[in-house]
Amino acid sequence: MIDLLTSITLSAYHAQRPDLLLAIVSCSEAFVQHAPAEEQASLYHRMARIWCAKFDLFILQGAPDTGKSHADTLHLLNTVLKDHFAAAERFFDDPLSLEESDVNQNSFAIEGRLRLHARRVELEALTKPRADGEKAYKKLMEFDNAFSSLVDRRRRGTLGGRTARRYIRYPFRDPVFLGAQTDYKKRQEIFNIVSRLMDLNTDRLGRFSGAERVGAMLDAARFNYFSGHLNAAEKYASLANELSYMANVSHNAKLDELVVNADLSCIEAQRLIDSGGEQQDALLQISKAESFVETLTGIALGLSYQPYKGLAKYLTLKIAHVRNQINDDADLRRKALRSVGSIDGLILEIQDISMEQPIQALAKALNTNNKSARFF
Repeated sequence: MIDLLTSITLSAYHAQRPDLLLAIVSCSEAFVQHAPAEEQASLYHRMARIWCAKFDLFILQGAPDTGKSHADTLHLLNTVLKDHFAAAERFFDDPLSLEESDVNQNSFAIEGRLRLHARRVELEALTKPRADGEKAYKKLMEFDNAFSSLVDRRRRGTLGGRTARRYIRYPFRDPVFLGAQTDYKKRQEIFNIVSRLMDLNTDRLGRFSGAERVGAMLDAARFNYFSGHLNAAEKYASLANELSYMANVSHNAKLDELVVNADLSCIEAQRLIDSGGEQQDALLQISKAESFVETLTGIALGLSYQPYKGLAKYLTLKIAHVRNQINDDADLRRKALRSVGSIDGLILEIQDISMEQPIQALAKALNTNNKSARFF
């Protein structure tokens, strides 16, 4: 029964049906509560993927319901971990001490705890200083390596799929690709981790299609931009865009594709301006970015996904900044700033602490007509 409920929950998640998803989560919890007492702990452990889908939805929405935030989602997740996965906590304190007998006796508890912990790490990365997020992700990877080396190969890759893709996004911090500006040692560390996760997700493509294939293209786009290969990054992003219309792709994958393509179009326009390229070529890239953002805004509004609505507004500011370098236009700058409303409100809407400084700097550049400011 839990396996069936898990399948339905994941289908509701990919179909972007939050009403159905939350109803199934409640049904699953009620089913376990009415199960024999001696079976409840095991059933709760097997509910991990159901809860993960619920928290993934909340992260996309930016809030469980009106007026709440990522901090509230983190509190809900910690409650689930405390109530149902406390026994597995001790294994996370020292990943190297994990033994095969621990995995054999507590496999579902450890794997469920690991999946939920990955969501907790993501929420902490979004709400806490960057150094804390990096430390949490590193510990998560250490434990996953220890667990994967002991568990049956058929169940390896706990951090695959959406979980791995979120880690790949973290160092680059969509849509601004902040990782591209980091020092050599940090770049090499990110390079090694992301390469491993990309290989893991590529191995999944034989079993999955649609969103997985779009996700793999976006992974490659981020990775190539990070490695200094802008043309290759644009190629992979363009392929992701084509696949998103041809394949059975969820709105979530489509939103990610639009964010990456919009930002890469801005980056290419900025490159053309800085290198003295043809003005018409730069304007074409800007127009492409505007088209991507228009679609992004429509989908995000329709789904009420607050962070993506905020990212669309941020990209609108970035597009205005780039366009203003070609044609100095005070009305354009004022219109762009008015369209996003309060800058503090925009920061709250995106709900990613790392975006606070770039948003403020971009708004300042538009307010002061600072054409030399760069955000790539």
